[in-house]
Amino acid sequence: MEQRMEIVIVQGMACLGKSTLCKQLEEDLPNCKHFSLDEYKENMWDKFGFDSVEQREYQSELARELFYKDINEAVKKAVYDYILIDYTFSEKYWNELLENLANWDKTTKTIYLKPADLQKHRRIWEIRSRDFSVRHAGHGATHYHNGTGSGYVNKYDTKVFNVMPVTKQTLEISISFNPYTRTISYSSIIDFIKSTEDEKGINGNFLN
Repeated sequence: MEQRMEIVIVQGMACLGKSTLCKQLEEDLPNCKHFSLDEYKENMWDKFGFDSVEQREYQSELARELFYKDINEAVKKAVYDYILIDYTFSEKYWNELLENLANWDKTTKTIYLKPADLQKHRRIWEIRSRDFSVRHAGHGATHYHNGTGSGYVNKYDTKVFNVMPVTKQTLEISISFNPYTRTISYSSIIDFIKSTEDEKGINGNFLN
């Protein structure tokens, strides 16, 4: 009997707790593997450094290729029960993600995080984007070497954050701050992931 594998995309704007949620889920779900595109990019930046936005973006593209290569290998080998994929997946990357979803041909769900209040989220983002105790110093930098970045050009741009959940099976969760809270309990998130509905389709809005 073929092993049932489920792919869970954890998607949403920056600074909403995607990676934190994924790390918790990876511990609590049986035989689970977490793939974070930010970690791939950060490893690339740490290894090579960069001296321009163009170099940073080139390394980010290489990181994305490796990210998908590793996920595709994990799906092909089918050694995990759950695969968590963690990234913003803004409009710029929809086509690439949809192509990979078609190739994977597995039950796929989306956990879609969104801010309850954009203005409060913007204030949190502005603080977090310069807090390198919690955020890698390569994000938004023009130059980065040996853990130190400079020439920051990142800004809060709602066009960049034009995010839409990519699968039919989607759990939307609103995030509030001070204190950080989710509108859906953690146990309900686990229940959503473990539900046995077998649906592989994408969000119909992508077909319009």
